Amino acid sequence: MNLKSLFGLKTASDVSPELQAMAERVSTAAGCEALAEELEQQLSQNAAGDIPRNSVLRRKLAELARLRKAHAIAQDRVRVAAVVKRDQDTASKALKAAEAKLKAAGEATAKAAAALADRTAEVDRMKQDLTELHAAADKAVEIARKGFADAVAADDVSAEGEAAAFAAVKKAQAHRETCGELQTARIKSREAGLSDLQRASADASGAIAQAQDDLSLARLQLALVEYDQAAQSMVDAYIKQLSLSSFGSDGRAFKGSAIHELDLTFASAERAVLGSRLIGESGRVRGYALADMATALKPVDLALLTTEIPAPKQLERPLDLPNPFMHVEGSVDHGQVMGELKRATVGMSEAEFYGLCDRLRAQAGVAIPGRSW
Repeated sequence: MNLKSLFGLKTASDVSPELQAMAERVSTAAGCEALAEELEQQLSQNAAGDIPRNSVLRRKLAELARLRKAHAIAQDRVRVAAVVKRDQDTASKALKAAEAKLKAAGEATAKAAAALADRTAEVDRMKQDLTELHAAADKAVEIARKGFADAVAADDVSAEGEAAAFAAVKKAQAHRETCGELQTARIKSREAGLSDLQRASADASGAIAQAQDDLSLARLQLALVEYDQAAQSMVDAYIKQLSLSSFGSDGRAFKGSAIHELDLTFASAERAVLGSRLIGESGRVRGYALADMATALKPVDLALLTTEIPAPKQLERPLDLPNPFMHVEGSVDHGQVMGELKRATVGMSEAEFYGLCDRLRAQAGVAIPGRSW
């Protein structure tokens, strides 16, 4: 914890050795706890009527309670820093992984698209070759038929010539029927692989969409961590201005600022200092929690903590005080003596007065049925 900011110290030479020693002692949560235990033990051992001593002890304990809250805030800042680092690292790793996944998906998509395009072009060329092959065979059939027709029409062509022309037609027709079988089989084989490449291309496109979603989510998570860091900075600035004095040396308040009640939300209460107390169910910060934190972070009153505790007061023996319980409760005498007792113990707290009455009851030998006074 920063002693200068918490205790208002500039250098060790600015304060007495006593104040400096107290500052060092309560500069840790353990030191505060130890001192508080000492004071609470002294308070429990004091007589209820020892008003001066008890008053100092209670004021010291109240100041320590405030300082313990400041230590709790400081300790929770360490926790928040660790949570923020964890979330930043997680989001950054997710972002890098998503970027790598998107890059790989893009490369796979490009590769699948190229393979699909190559196979499609290959099948188209094979189909074009088949079309040209069929056209050439059709042309050969047409020529053979024309030759046969010419042979039949000619007067000087022998029967052998006609038979040869007819055989040429049959041969051309047979060639037309079988010339594309091998090419057709090849085309079907390549087209079967084409459907596999189309599925691969579709899968690669889906992988790109998923990688883009992962990338968007990682960026969002990282942005939310950065937002909560900014929100915490706003909270720190707000409680700082709340913790500063708003009154001048003449006791008059300074001119009011334009800073209104803080209306702020956190994406994660875990990334806010004392988030479980600070953040409401709606995610907004609680105004009273901010005010409590601001009070805790005001400079500690070292002068109070080093104030000498009055020596234990030797209380008067109960019989030296008016004892209304020597009379029947509800009687006139009881009421009159009770009035004398209250006047004799002016300044006692209610709890101290009740404790004294219990002792007076005991001294009078009266049972304590309950506190009905």
